[in-house]
Amino acid sequence: MSSMQSVVATACEYADAQDTADEIVSDGLKTAAASLKAYVGEDAKTPRETEQFKSAGDAVKLALRPVYASKQRYKGRKRTEPVNMAMIKNLLNMADAEREKLDKDSPEKKAWEAVLADCRKVWSRIADEAFPKPKTENGSKGAEKVISADAILANVDAFVAHHGKESALCKNLADQIRARFV
Repeated sequence: MSSMQSVVATACEYADAQDTADEIVSDGLKTAAASLKAYVGEDAKTPRETEQFKSAGDAVKLALRPVYASKQRYKGRKRTEPVNMAMIKNLLNMADAEREKLDKDSPEKKAWEAVLADCRKVWSRIADEAFPKPKTENGSKGAEKVISADAILANVDAFVAHHGKESALCKNLADQIRARFV
């Protein structure tokens, strides 16, 4: 049986390791951002629109694909369901044309989309660290997108077409919309 001292000591070791890991990740992000700044050049008025920035983004996202496959990943709401890493490695070895032919609802296509999303997320963090998006008047980052009524109705039409007018989801949506206008 373990003593209280053992429990306290291992908890402190864990906390110290976590702090060290967080510091390493933060330093790595800052280093990657500094490298990107040096490559793109800090003088550019709109660095995110330069050819160097775009080519760096493409190269980084491409290089991150095998990194995603280098360790076990998890999916699901609580990130407890293991990703089929053998399938991911097979997808990495496929030609682009073969991946394009995958059915949009297939597990392979969904797995590939997860790989690409992870690569975009990492690139986005580096890009935001190097060249933060300017704040708008209301304090939010980036420009606010204005959604037109036509765009909203097009989405509602697509939702109804997909689920069927008489489905419980559509009836619930209609009830929610009505409740906001009463």
